[in-house]
Amino acid sequence: MIKLRKILENKLEGLSIQELVDKFLKFDEKTLIFFDTETMGLTPEEEWCQITQIGIIMVDGSTMKDIKRINIKVELNDYTRKFLDKTGPVRIAYEKSKAAKNSNMSVEQILDMTKYFDNIPEKPATEARAIQLFKRVVEHAKNPIIIAQKADFDMSFISVRGRKYGIQVQRTPVMDTKKIAELFFIPAIMTLNDSKLIKSLKKFKLVKTKDIDAQPDNPIIKSKETEFDRYTDPVTGEEYLKIYYGHPSSSLGKLSPALLDKLDNWHDALADVRTMIAVFSKIIEFLREHPDLDITQHQANAIRRVKSMAKKEVKKQEENE
Repeated sequence: MIKLRKILENKLEGLSIQELVDKFLKFDEKTLIFFDTETMGLTPEEEWCQITQIGIIMVDGSTMKDIKRINIKVELNDYTRKFLDKTGPVRIAYEKSKAAKNSNMSVEQILDMTKYFDNIPEKPATEARAIQLFKRVVEHAKNPIIIAQKADFDMSFISVRGRKYGIQVQRTPVMDTKKIAELFFIPAIMTLNDSKLIKSLKKFKLVKTKDIDAQPDNPIIKSKETEFDRYTDPVTGEEYLKIYYGHPSSSLGKLSPALLDKLDNWHDALADVRTMIAVFSKIIEFLREHPDLDITQHQANAIRRVKSMAKKEVKKQEENE
């Protein structure tokens, strides 16, 4: 069984870019198993929070060429179907729970967002079969490394949901592309003060220029991390400030448009894997070009943010129980 505490990102803290490249980003003779899951929710222990899709792309680490692509759509189990009945007791009980109140999306919206009903086969795999196929891919690969964006989420679903069916995936190195971005790529672009790239990874909003003076105490405007661009509405001619705020994000949704030309079929598992590979390749290329860059200060700040966010997520999960 894969131990989440053994995944590679826990060994990344404090490494230099050169050490990262030498220890973890040399893939000769390795099989890279990039994968993504789509799920009904965020808590794999919940009966209805099943896996609905697994997308896998196997890559030859020596050539970085695709070996195989696997797209597994998973049938909705009996409990999930009951859960989707808005008038049934299972759904009514959920609607009264803390988890439902704290959720930003309904289960129907989740299925729509993840394009569950698009190109679904006549006989989709059972969840047990899907996890068994993932297990088989890992166990038959030569020197496998599992790679995912926010890997702890995907691996927890494989582990917890697999346990329901008596399925255990062999112990395998796991790399999190999100952690590579958080602890190395973003600290690197901040060290280089790459303003254009930094802004592209931040949140932003448009505020009319004439309204700025009315917001002297706005914490976003006052923040040292906030940046501004002028923007003129091409139709009305009205002047705006485009306000970029917060810390640069390591989410795939932000990294993709910043590093790639376009997004394709967002939130479909296999499409997300293709995007992840393209983004990860760009990040690796960038890091290999800057092996001697001293990112110590920004990396230390990033580590503190990561740990703070982890504590908040744990607290949120506890509140939902």
